[in-house]
Amino acid sequence: MCDKFFNSMGQVIERRNLHPKNIDTLHQPSLEQQLDGGVHAMLIKEIAEKNRELRHMRGEDLQGLSLEELKKIEKLIEGSLRRVVEEKEEKSTKDINALKTKGEQLAEENQRLKQQVMNLSAAQGHLLEPGQSPDSLVTNISSMSSADPRQDNDSSCAFLTLGLPFPD
Repeated sequence: MCDKFFNSMGQVIERRNLHPKNIDTLHQPSLEQQLDGGVHAMLIKEIAEKNRELRHMRGEDLQGLSLEELKKIEKLIEGSLRRVVEEKEEKSTKDINALKTKGEQLAEENQRLKQQVMNLSAAQGHLLEPGQSPDSLVTNISSMSSADPRQDNDSSCAFLTLGLPFPD
């Protein structure tokens, strides 16, 4: 029992002797903390520099800059503007080409529909007079469905009337 007591007493004394040495190291940040603090300070400095550059690009805080610094900023802005203009032109060209393609598709569909009208008119007993275009047939048919042709004396469109003539 006595050995056990002296053994644990020795451990306590040894820990007490080590304790004052550790007090100084407890107050000093570890190497990892020092590195993190240095990285943090460097990042804060870099952010401040980038914010300053951004203000210069916006045309702010230019008073203290030298002529060379102003020329450098001007070159950067001109390069950026050139890229913006190129991108804008590219997008405009794509939009124009898409609209041309859409116009061609609509023209083809219009031609197909005109052909359908011609085929229908041929199948229904030649509604078109010689020399009359499918456009005039569509105009005549839409005009007939929208108004009574006898009441529209100012119309320059000819009307197709099926059946017996109207009594006067």
